[in-house]
Amino acid sequence: MGKRMVIHKWKVWVVRIAFSCGLLIISPTLQTEAATKNSWTVKVNNEYKAKLVKKKDQWYLQSTSIQMKNKKGTERIAYLSIPSNVGLASGYYYFWTDGRIDKRKKFHALDTKIGTTRFKGSYYFGKTAGRLKQTAGWIVFKGKKLALNKNGKLYTNRWYKGYYLTEHGTIATNRKISGTLYVDAEGKKCAKEEVKLSKLRIKINEKLKGYSGNWSVYVKDLKTGDVLSINETSMYPASVIKLFVMEAVYAGAAEKKSVLTAM
Repeated sequence: MGKRMVIHKWKVWVVRIAFSCGLLIISPTLQTEAATKNSWTVKVNNEYKAKLVKKKDQWYLQSTSIQMKNKKGTERIAYLSIPSNVGLASGYYYFWTDGRIDKRKKFHALDTKIGTTRFKGSYYFGKTAGRLKQTAGWIVFKGKKLALNKNGKLYTNRWYKGYYLTEHGTIATNRKISGTLYVDAEGKKCAKEEVKLSKLRIKINEKLKGYSGNWSVYVKDLKTGDVLSINETSMYPASVIKLFVMEAVYAGAAEKKSVLTAM
């Protein structure tokens, strides 16, 4: 019995050692394969499968069903359903003619249809790796304030949150929009008479920042009839005589300066 027990234990240890060695041999192989994986199967436009290949820091879509080189610039967009472990989020992407994802944060003009979704206009591919930004709201692009709808399309020639957006998507300023609608230097709606003095409004507001007293400002250009009103509140008017006194003082100072210069 003693010899049998020894032989049995010896066999168990041999099996354990062999199994451990097998793990040591197999594990590096699995790690190498995982480290070198650069191709994944993705679904395109929820219709067919394709290969998404990563080469250095670039992503390429390889498929016989869709060839970007055969598409117009306004059609080179596709929706990719990507596995979570790839490192690239699912969404709409714009492509170069060689099938490479355009990772730049920029607008692309589109005129195409994917499923039931129609794309026509300028769209902002401003998310990570060039993915289409599908969130409505304001963005700042190249120093300009622009607005998008929920599909990432640039708003143009329309009102948005109190501002009128031009054909380029920028906020219109100091101009007539239509009929009796005007916007001032800040792009806000105003009366026709307030357009020319709107820059003065900005300067006055800057001067009055942090002022806690009761105040109201009313300005009228006596030559053009343009008016400006800020914080319109009923108050006792300032003495008109003081204005004439101030004018006389300034006129006298200017005249004295002229005389001194002539001497």
